[in-house]
Amino acid sequence: MACTKKKPPKPYKDFPLFPHASGQWAKKIRGRLFYFGIWADHESALKKYLANRDYLQAGVDLPDDTDQTCLANLCNRFLAAKQNRVDSGELRLATWQDYKRTCGLIIDALGRNRVVDTIGPADFTRLRGVITSRFGPVRTSREITQVRMLFKWGHQQELTSMPRYGSEFVKPSRDVLRRHRQSSPPKMFEAAEIRAMLETARIHTKAWILLGINCAFIQRDVSDLTIRAVDLHKAVIDFPRGKTAIERRAPLWPETVDALKESLANPWTPRQPEEVDHFFVTRQGNELVRDHRSETRSDAVHDALERVQKKLEIKRVKRSFGALRHTFRTIADETCDFPAILRIMGHSDHSISDHYRERISDDRLNRVVGHVREWLFQT
Repeated sequence: MACTKKKPPKPYKDFPLFPHASGQWAKKIRGRLFYFGIWADHESALKKYLANRDYLQAGVDLPDDTDQTCLANLCNRFLAAKQNRVDSGELRLATWQDYKRTCGLIIDALGRNRVVDTIGPADFTRLRGVITSRFGPVRTSREITQVRMLFKWGHQQELTSMPRYGSEFVKPSRDVLRRHRQSSPPKMFEAAEIRAMLETARIHTKAWILLGINCAFIQRDVSDLTIRAVDLHKAVIDFPRGKTAIERRAPLWPETVDALKESLANPWTPRQPEEVDHFFVTRQGNELVRDHRSETRSDAVHDALERVQKKLEIKRVKRSFGALRHTFRTIADETCDFPAILRIMGHSDHSISDHYRERISDDRLNRVVGHVREWLFQT
C-alpha cells in the first residue's frame, strides 16, 4: 500500500536514491526498481545500496548474510568484479560468460551454499571428475585454470583462506594433450580447397577468407577490423589483436586488396561518413561477431564459411574459419622467419632476442605472406 505522507527531499544533492511512494528509498537498476530502506533512516538505506550495488548492476544474486563466504557468494562477487571490467572495456563479454559457465559448473558439483573454506582436496577431485566427464582435455585445462582463478581471487580479496587443491586437481599432462591432438582431424585447409571456396564465395565472404589465409585473421579480427587500419594503397594492414593488443602488421596480396575494394564498394548497409568505423557490418548494420547477454553469439563470418564448405561438400569436423589461421602458420613456418610470422599473427615473442629487436622490415613480412600466396595459387 502506497504511503500517504509527503515525500521527503533528498538528504543532499548527490544522494543516489529517491523517495518512493511506498515510503522507502529506491533506485532503478537494469530496468528494475529496488528498495533499500525507509525514509526515516536514509543512512542505513545508503549503506545497503552501496553494499549491494555491484551485484545488482552485474545482474547476479545478492550474497547471503553470513560471516562465512559460501560458494554462491564467492561466484557472485567474482562475476560482479569481472562485470566492471566488461563495462570499462577491459574484458570481453564472451570471457565473462565463460567465467559464468565455470561458476555454474562449480556450484552444480559442490552446492551453492557450501562454505568455501570447507572445500578440500576430495571436493576438488570430485569437481575434476565432473569436468573431465563433460569435456575433452583442452577444455578441461581451461576449466581448471578458471576454477583456480576464481578461488585465487577469493583469497586475494580476503573472502576465503588459501584453497587446498590436493594432488589430483591438475590440468591434463602434455602427453594427454598430444595424444588428443593426434587423434583429432587436422585443423587446416589444402590449397585446392581454399581456391574452390574463393571461387564459390560471395563478395564479402571472399574477402573474409582471404584475410584468414593472407593475414591469419580469425572471425573476431574480421569483425573488429576498422577502415583506418587498412591501407589499400600501400597494401598493408596495421591492426593490433583485440584479444591481446599486441602489434600486428600484415602485407596484403593483390587478390586481397581487390577483394577488400570490392567489398567496400558494395556494403550490405549504406552508411554515412560519420558512421564509418568497422570495415564490415551485417545487413542490419551490426558487428559481424556479437556476444549476447543470453550467452549466445551471432557470428556471420563462421556461418558464411560453413555455407560455402557445405556447398562444396568439404565440411569436416572442427574445421571452421579458425582453420585458415592454422593453415597460414603451417605453411608460413616453411620460411623459418618466426619473428616475422609472429608479427603478422599478433603473437608474443618471449625470446631474449625480442628484447633487443626494434623492428622487422616489410621485406621480411612480404617474404612470409608471399610464400603462403605461392603455395595457395601455384600448388
